[in-house]
Amino acid sequence: MGAVSAELAEAMARTAGMSCAICDRDAVIAAAGGAKKDILERSISSELEQLMERRECYERGVDEQPEVLISSQDGCAVVAAAPIITDGDVSGCVAFVSEKEDETADEVLLKLCQSAAQFLSKRIAV
Repeated sequence: MGAVSAELAEAMARTAGMSCAICDRDAVIAAAGGAKKDILERSISSELEQLMERRECYERGVDEQPEVLISSQDGCAVVAAAPIITDGDVSGCVAFVSEKEDETADEVLLKLCQSAAQFLSKRIAV
């Protein structure tokens, strides 16, 4: 999943104009954008892990959900995220991240995350 994830993260970051991270169940395995050096290969936060386990999509600033950090070791917050589900199991997630406190998600960011998660799910299943 590594090489494909890196290319996908790069394409998504360019498309959205925001940093993108692709995580497995333990760490950020691919990243692109301004936050890349801060988040790549970092362990994911317990909040993000719980979000993946609930198999929920996340939009920052919607339904008064608590803020989710990509990693407990940096200040990058998840703006939008979607779990990667392969054969009924959670394999990871795709997320847009930002260091800005007022950055919120919109439907386009969430749909990009969902599409990328579905793409990776199919690649893993093959």
